[in-house]
Amino acid sequence: MGRLLLRLIRQVYRYLHHDIGDRIRTEVRAVLHRPGPRLVIAHSLGSVIAFDMLTRPDIGPGPDGLTTLVTCGSPLAWPTVRRSLGRDVLDLPGGVDWVNLHAAGDIVAVTGLAGIAPAVRDEPVYNGRAEPHAAGHYLSQHKLADLIVKGGIP
Repeated sequence: MGRLLLRLIRQVYRYLHHDIGDRIRTEVRAVLHRPGPRLVIAHSLGSVIAFDMLTRPDIGPGPDGLTTLVTCGSPLAWPTVRRSLGRDVLDLPGGVDWVNLHAAGDIVAVTGLAGIAPAVRDEPVYNGRAEPHAAGHYLSQHKLADLIVKGGIP
């Protein structure tokens, strides 16, 4: 457990404070700025990257706007992560619906985000007891499938 947490914090730090972040932002920016409404699903470190990119004034959700962000197993509730992002309260640009899936037993996403992200809709899910943080467990949730079928609109 401790190794997983340390690895995650190192990954967040590298993304936010080293050149790898610039390369990732270049790639993701191109996708966010494609025409048409989109649904972004981001797991773990991906949720930090998605939140960071959507709240940067030089990137944002793109000219057509992102419709929905779904975060899964997000470490955004951690004070260390929020300090690295320079934020106490997490808010996205207007017009982006935010759904956060979090599982009991997931040590990375211990709680939901509603306490620090006023516009988020927290959805608790059950990912089993073995590897509750695994992306595959989050991706197999019916709540996530329903969002995709509806086009990301809750």
